[in-house]
Amino acid sequence: MMIHNVRVALVITGLTSLLFCLPVKAAYDLKGVWHLQDRKNAHASLNMAIEKAVEGMTYFVRRKATSILEDEAQVCYNMTLALTRMSFIWQCDSQKARRISVRANKQISKNADQEEITTTYRKGKRFSSITVESKFATYTHVWTLISERHLEYKATIQYKNIPRPLKWTLIYSKVMR
Repeated sequence: MMIHNVRVALVITGLTSLLFCLPVKAAYDLKGVWHLQDRKNAHASLNMAIEKAVEGMTYFVRRKATSILEDEAQVCYNMTLALTRMSFIWQCDSQKARRISVRANKQISKNADQEEITTTYRKGKRFSSITVESKFATYTHVWTLISERHLEYKATIQYKNIPRPLKWTLIYSKVMR
């Protein structure tokens, strides 16, 4: 009888160890490398969004506004995201990674021209968002996990001198390693 009890204890202990070794699925896991799904149509989609934003402007103003928006809007083919206890980090392609504290609601800094920039971070159950405000424009980036392997990225740029915001959405797939 003693040998049987020892075997049962080993089996139970083995099952308990196995349970502790199983990965726990996170409800919110944006971290990783994400690859743009529809590279071919991404720029066409962005160009249509720019046309919509400048619609109704006079020819010369429209040309200038289009040029500004084309310079500011970007399509990232690969996006790297990370979330630590202290920071949210995002990187577009091989550009320098950007980091924002997740502990402070708003951060105030200065840009290269010494103008004040306010950055706000928000996190929900399945998303992270960054809003960057200056005296000229507001940029909003929202990363939403739409499935375990798919990410929706929405960007909005609202310039003070352009009546309609520029809005575009891209879908990314998680790069599995």
